[in-house]
Amino acid sequence: MADKIKQNSHVLFYYNRSKKWLVRIARADVLHTHIGVLRHSDAIGKEYGSRLTTNKSKYVYLLRPTLYDYAMKLQHGTQIVYPKELGYIVARAGIGSGQKILEVGTGSGSLTSFVANVVRPRGHVYSFDVDSKFMKIAQKNIDRAGVSKYVTLQNLDIKELDVTDDSNSDGGAPAPELPVSGADVALIDLGDPWEVLPQVRRMLRGSGCVFAVCPTMNQLEKLSASLVENEFTDIESTELILRNIEARQGKTRHSFQGIGHTTYLCFARKAYFERDADAYGAVGADRVIDDGDADDDDNDDDDDSSSSSDGRGGAGDSTSATEGVTDTARAKPSAKAGRTTKKPDPPRSRRGGRAASPKGSPASRKAAPAKRPKAA
Repeated sequence: MADKIKQNSHVLFYYNRSKKWLVRIARADVLHTHIGVLRHSDAIGKEYGSRLTTNKSKYVYLLRPTLYDYAMKLQHGTQIVYPKELGYIVARAGIGSGQKILEVGTGSGSLTSFVANVVRPRGHVYSFDVDSKFMKIAQKNIDRAGVSKYVTLQNLDIKELDVTDDSNSDGGAPAPELPVSGADVALIDLGDPWEVLPQVRRMLRGSGCVFAVCPTMNQLEKLSASLVENEFTDIESTELILRNIEARQGKTRHSFQGIGHTTYLCFARKAYFERDADAYGAVGADRVIDDGDADDDDNDDDDDSSSSSDGRGGAGDSTSATEGVTDTARAKPSAKAGRTTKKPDPPRSRRGGRAASPKGSPASRKAAPAKRPKAA
């Protein structure tokens, strides 16, 4: 049986890559465009994929919208996470059906809608934001994508949650103040993501993944260091660039239009540094106690490259500049440090050119001016 377009169906009126309109069919509505008038009533009863002709003899295809279309056409209250990042986030964090997802910073609901569609029907997304105005926009976009059943929005500032009292967190039980426990993945889209890492850690299960969206490199640097301090490992920072190709017979080339830099992504996993999970419980935000007896004599040649991972459960896997951050890495100097011989400084140049010759050498004496020949 053919899938017919009905009242309230979502349809993408597609003219070309740059001219397309996502609408919800209403029998009385009319869409006015530069290629002519498109009457919604003319689309009702047609099959998805068929054509609709305007009063200017132009035609559009009636396509079923995908999540990509919803993401690109949703109402923006804030900067969105684009589809080129959405797919990588899902693949890298291993997001799948039935998982519990924590999101801090709902924004416009682009990431929320995409992830909710992946974890459905048994999974759920718990999203938190502090701006009620943006949350109203996000709710409309989530409803439009048809995934509101799998999303819970809450106006709450995660930064204000108290995680210092861990008396009720023995054996993995959540603290009473935390709204989510045992999350598989945490997604953070804030200007200062490092501020919520202690709270996020408490709501994640062991080895749970965290993904943070960072618009600038300064945020990325600070976040990477904070992830190590909060005992996360497998830290990886990435940037995704998408380039379209104009493929045509005999004249294929790169597109002159496209989406370049949109954001940086930072990935990490929750770990337990220098202690096992049973003894560690669900605290997660405590700092590591450095016993200071790391063996500096082993692998002398690798001291510099492995300083941030020794005794830290693999924290040195970070691709960001996090080496030397941990207490263990600073506990002792390298065993070779005391045997290093300082090389003599090279001779300095007085005026930025060649180095000056030793005093008294022929090159240092001032040459006598040449005598003029006597006139005949």
